[in-house]
Amino acid sequence: MVTGRSGDTVRLKTADTTTLSAAQLRQLDSAKVLATGSRQVRRTADGQLQHYQVQNADGIIETTKTAVNISIGLIGIMALFMGFMSIAERAGGIRLLSRIIGPFFSRLFPDIPKNHPSMGHMMMNFSANLMGLDNAATPFGIKAMQSLQELNGGSTRASNAQIMFLCLHASGLTLIPVSIIAARAALRAENPTDIFVPCMVAT
Repeated sequence: MVTGRSGDTVRLKTADTTTLSAAQLRQLDSAKVLATGSRQVRRTADGQLQHYQVQNADGIIETTKTAVNISIGLIGIMALFMGFMSIAERAGGIRLLSRIIGPFFSRLFPDIPKNHPSMGHMMMNFSANLMGLDNAATPFGIKAMQSLQELNGGSTRASNAQIMFLCLHASGLTLIPVSIIAARAALRAENPTDIFVPCMVAT
């Protein structure tokens, strides 16, 4: 990513003279600047060596390349956990979760009739969010809002249930941050799963 202008120098590191050979030091003393590949080396007033690199205006290209690489890394883990969600839905796990959380949600959404389809859509949305599957949660969230709008009588003003659902959705309810773990793994984090406990605490 470019910070500044093309052609600017970016300081990479500071080193002592032992990092260069005697021939390179003589060349540096005569030319004041030593080019080593894409890097430049200059001697500071205190005798240290400053390593620089000329900045190229290729930030957009590099950013698009990084975006594609991260997306490819996300495909596998997203497909895995979305498969788990599909299995849970077909096996009745979502209905079981709805029965468990239903009494709690009936207090949060008293305006929604019992067994209304919007409850199922919201359950699927929250279940996907708890698994950290943000992309999988989005269509369920849209469907839930459409179902809640049917109960709103065609009003252009959001109902209490819609506002409550939006607040819960925006609060970041996540038990297993799959998307974040996948992104950290794609970026070669030393321990991609160390975000798990902070997300649990925040939820």
